[in-house]
Amino acid sequence: MKITKVKLTFQQWLAEVDAICIQNVGLSIHDLEDFLWADTYEKNRTPAQAYKTFYNKVIKPSMFF
Repeated sequence: MKITKVKLTFQQWLAEVDAICIQNVGLSIHDLEDFLWADTYEKNRTPAQAYKTFYNKVIKPSMFF
């Protein structure tokens, strides 16, 4: 049996990234700094990869504790 991978729409993809963010830091991506989500989506990053990049570039540098 061949498994076909279906590409998520941008909105579906972003919702998954948001869910990962909420699960990990307790805040929505919409409550945090802006990020180039569309560019990340177009680079075919998975939601998990996108969150990791966002965390390392935006969240982690702004942590002060």
